[in-house]
Amino acid sequence: MGFHLDAFVDRPSPIPSTIHFGKPRVLGPHEKRHVRVRFAPGVRGISSQIVVTDQLELISDNRLEVDFPGLLEVSRRSQASTDRHVGRAILATGKDMVLPDSVTRQSTVADRVVRQEFTLSAIDYEDESLRVCALVEQGSYVRLEWSLRASDWSKQQAWGFANAFALALSIVAGETVQVVERTCMRGEREYCERWRRHKTTKLDFLRPMPGHDIIPKELLIRLLRAFLTDARCADISRRTLDQLAEAARQQTHAGRELLCGTILEAILRTIDARPFIPADNSWDWSRSLENFRDKYLGAKWHKAIERVKEAFKRLRHRNAHPDWLTAKNGTFASPSLEQSLDDVVFLSTFYGYVIQALAGCPELEPRFLKPMKDWNALIIVTTGASEQPPSQDA
Repeated sequence: MGFHLDAFVDRPSPIPSTIHFGKPRVLGPHEKRHVRVRFAPGVRGISSQIVVTDQLELISDNRLEVDFPGLLEVSRRSQASTDRHVGRAILATGKDMVLPDSVTRQSTVADRVVRQEFTLSAIDYEDESLRVCALVEQGSYVRLEWSLRASDWSKQQAWGFANAFALALSIVAGETVQVVERTCMRGEREYCERWRRHKTTKLDFLRPMPGHDIIPKELLIRLLRAFLTDARCADISRRTLDQLAEAARQQTHAGRELLCGTILEAILRTIDARPFIPADNSWDWSRSLENFRDKYLGAKWHKAIERVKEAFKRLRHRNAHPDWLTAKNGTFASPSLEQSLDDVVFLSTFYGYVIQALAGCPELEPRFLKPMKDWNALIIVTTGASEQPPSQDA
C-alpha cells in the first residue's frame, strides 16, 4: 500500500552530463527529491522523498513511475478562525488500547434503547490554551482532534501536535503508534498528510513505562507538552523508542541486549553534547549518569543508579567479550541469560524514567519490576500427578 505515481514530468533543471545507473553506493541528499503534483485547480500534492537517479525513463522520456509511502496535499478552503490552531489526525495502534475516559454507545429501536455499551476508549482534556479529544475506532485506530490557542502555540507546534501525541502514547502504551493521516488549517490553506501504515511493534517486556493497563491521562498530557515545547526531550525520547522497538523486533536475545544496552551511553552523550572521539577520555559515562541523577532525580535514586551501572557494565562486557559457551559463566549458560534478561528489562524501565525526568515529571519514585524468576504465571494448572525427574528415554 501507499502511493503510486506514473506521469510525465516537467524538468526545471538541465540533465547531468554523466549518470551512473544501478551503481552500488550510499545515497546522498542530492539523490532524493520531492515530486510536486497538481491534482486539480487549487489542489496540489508533494510526495515524500524518493530516489530519482536510477529512473532511466525519467532521462529518456521525461516519464516517472515510482512508489512512495507519503503524500502532503495542499488545498484552498474557506477562511478559518485565526485565534486558534485546529487539526485532526488518525493514528494506527495495536488492538484494544485502553484509554482513561469512558464512551457510551447505545442502540435504539423505535425510540427505545435496546442496548448500551460502556468502554474505556477515549481521552478528553481541556485547559485554557489546549483542547484534545481522542477516540478509539475500529479497534486499531485512534481519531484525534486538537485545538490550540494561537497566542500560546505556534503554527509549527500545531502541525507537530499529532506526532507529539503519537510519541507520548507510544511510550506510555509500550507499542509503536503511527500517524497515518493529519490535517491542519493555515489561513485559507488546508494541509493534509497521509502515510502508508506500518506494522505495529509491541515492546512487551522492553516497554519503558510498564504497569499502565489504562493510559494515565495526566502523564500523557505532560509528555505531550514536553515534546511540543522541548525539541531535545522529544528527540531523545523518539530515538530511545525507536531503538527499543528495533530491539523488540530482533529474533535473538543477543540482538536485543546489544541494542538495549547501547541506549544509555547514547542518551548521556546527547544530553552532555559529547560525541565519541577516539582516544578522548575526558568524558566518563558513570560520572555523567551521576550528574543526571543529581540534576533530575535526587538522592533517593542512589541505589537505583548503582543498579543501572551494574546492569550496563554486564551488558557491555557480554557484547564486548562474547562467547558461545553454555558451561558455567558462559554467555549462553542459563544463569547468565536470566541475569541478562533482567538487566535488559531493568534498563528499559530506567529509560522510561529518563524520559519522564527530561519532560519535567516531579517526584519520580524508583519503582522497577521484580526479577523474572519471581514473576507469576498467567495460568497454573494442577494435575495431581507426583513430581518425578524426567526419564532418560523421554
